[in-house]
Amino acid sequence: MANNFFETWMQAVKTSLSFLSSPLDSNTIQTQKKEKKEPHPLEAEIGSFKKTIVYQNDIFILYSYAKKDAKIPLLIVNPLINGSYILDLLPEISLIRHWSEKNIAVYLIEWKNITAYHKKYDFEYYIKNGVSQALEEVFKLEQQPVVLAGHCLGGLLASAHLACGDDSRVKKYLSLNSPYDLSKLSKIKEMAMFLNVDETVDFFENIPAEQMKFLFQMINPILKMQAMTAVFFNF
Repeated sequence: MANNFFETWMQAVKTSLSFLSSPLDSNTIQTQKKEKKEPHPLEAEIGSFKKTIVYQNDIFILYSYAKKDAKIPLLIVNPLINGSYILDLLPEISLIRHWSEKNIAVYLIEWKNITAYHKKYDFEYYIKNGVSQALEEVFKLEQQPVVLAGHCLGGLLASAHLACGDDSRVKKYLSLNSPYDLSKLSKIKEMAMFLNVDETVDFFENIPAEQMKFLFQMINPILKMQAMTAVFFNF
């Protein structure tokens, strides 16, 4: 397998070098523009369960997967880095579809990609104008208390909202793989010791995504290498 891997890798390198060394004329450029890669058949199925936008503001979009006869309203607080399709990946592996078939009125928060850092976009802002606002919209639509579900880091936002006081709009809370015990992230804690949080926020007005991504990758750096080598094994 190792020999096949290196042969494939060398072939990919040779192909890349031959492309870079060959001159590009206008005909070549036009040909490349016309040659559009056909989308994978699965792309049409990813996140394909029917949904509608019922509300949005500057930081999130509220999707409704609710059926007319659904009895239990459920609001999912998604993590900031995941799209809505994560819980509706394919028709046969869709948690949202499964819940909807059980007469649950599913709503989901999909966070918008903020294109510029701003001091107002802090944790409190996302709780007040994100979780709390979405709860208010679902409560108005359903006219009954809501089951609140926090997925991954979205669970920290949902839990922080609940910790602020009793919310009569919330009937129950469901945690989906939320990392409450951050003491396990020893590598991040060690790396964060070299980061002056106050100075970073004062300069960038927030923690840059690149720094956060780097810290998370330091939990297990080998995973990045495994992901890259997988490309060659599946070539």
